[in-house]
Amino acid sequence: MLWRTGVFRLLLGLGALALTLAGAFAVFMAQIPTWGASADEVARGLPGDELAPLPLLNWTNDIDIAAPADQVWPWVAQLGDTRGGFYSYTFIEDRVGVLTGASGYAVDYENAGRLHPEWQTPQPGAAIIQGVLKVRAVEPGRYLLADAIDPAAMQWTWLWQLDPAGPDHTRLIVRFRLQRPAAGANPVLTAAMMAGGFVMQQRMLHGLKLRAEG
Repeated sequence: MLWRTGVFRLLLGLGALALTLAGAFAVFMAQIPTWGASADEVARGLPGDELAPLPLLNWTNDIDIAAPADQVWPWVAQLGDTRGGFYSYTFIEDRVGVLTGASGYAVDYENAGRLHPEWQTPQPGAAIIQGVLKVRAVEPGRYLLADAIDPAAMQWTWLWQLDPAGPDHTRLIVRFRLQRPAAGANPVLTAAMMAGGFVMQQRMLHGLKLRAEG
């Protein structure tokens, strides 16, 4: 009887632990779309919203940077797989590039640690990721909008917007919207995309912050 009681307690403990972890994961997943953003920033209309009106993934993630906008912008301006990189985890970026590349070229990501004058004037149509995600619109010093729009398969927008928050502070708003019908029927795939994308994007935000603040 004693061993049965012990096994029962062990199973009960494991069940409680599993429920706790599941609850914590659910709370974490619920926070991803608005991590770091205020309610006003989440509700605010931003450039590119109209391109993916019914997104499966719709994130507004923000970060405060202790630097003026004109000091942050050059790091945003040179974003791109064959330019300054994304200031995230290169070992993951390289693997994702191999899996998702559709342009016929392999990218060896390098996240720039300095500003490159030749990358400071991004133009509409310039490639951002594998020739698939491209610059849609740019307002120097204010925002960079990239998109990959194929109504039959994917509508993807990625926006980096700088809002001055005083003479020496900037609010960096990053909005990521993905509308992909094929992914909607697979909640496991959607959850994996959210968790992985969140980790990469948070690293990018902090990478931008560290570089801009010097």
